[in-house]
Amino acid sequence: DDDDATGDDDDATGDDDDSMGDDDDSTGDPCVPDANEKDNDFASATPTQIGIYDQLTACDEDPDFFAVTLTQAGPLFIDLYFTDADGDIDLRLYDSNEVEVASSTSATDNESISQLLDAGTYYVEVELYSGSLTAGNAYTLELQDTTPPCPSDPFEPNNSAATAATNGLGVQSGLSVCEFDDDYYSVDLSAGELLTVDATFLDDEGDIDVRILDAAEATLSYGTSLSDNESVTYTATSSETVTVRVFLYADSGTFYGNNYDLSMVIASP
Repeated sequence: DDDDATGDDDDATGDDDDSMGDDDDSTGDPCVPDANEKDNDFASATPTQIGIYDQLTACDEDPDFFAVTLTQAGPLFIDLYFTDADGDIDLRLYDSNEVEVASSTSATDNESISQLLDAGTYYVEVELYSGSLTAGNAYTLELQDTTPPCPSDPFEPNNSAATAATNGLGVQSGLSVCEFDDDYYSVDLSAGELLTVDATFLDDEGDIDVRILDAAEATLSYGTSLSDNESVTYTATSSETVTVRVFLYADSGTFYGNNYDLSMVIASP
């Protein structure tokens, strides 16, 4: 019953007021806000520069907003570190018009976004999607605007269809791919030949996708699983040159980019 004796929703509890932050429904204890409160919407977003920010807290129904300004076009890397068992946190990026640009909403530890952006002001939203046995959840926010060097392999530079490697048939080991640094391989096919492309990798270190493209870079076949490895096939309808694009859809794990082995085999009709 919503009477004063219960303490539910009455002013005396301090529940849901801006000075205390929102309550985690699982405990009834108030979530202790961090030093940036009140930063609950675009208008009150905390001005933030490139760097690492810790001792932050996500509270239920109390999102945190950060405003970051890029002085020139380039990449923005956003990493959110937290323990999901203490509350699932989601991450979103908005442009200056408050339109969502990208998001990261897994159900595991940590979230990350990497995006090529024009110069301007952008907003980062951190939201506690679901609580746990604790009131709110602690997190660390890291912002970077410099692309780390991608580990090189023998086929570099093959970062575009125009510079695609032409000698990648068979099994190739010890290759590397990074965000904003795709790998391309050119393959000549005769009519009726079947091309099978297998990329072997650990998805926990970054999700790799594979596409087979035509001369206009339109997709002929693709593999976009969310698990280890990708396998893609394509049968040529005429004599043609196709391009295999290997790219990192999402980075994760302990190092920048991901390593993979690549097998490209042609079978005659």
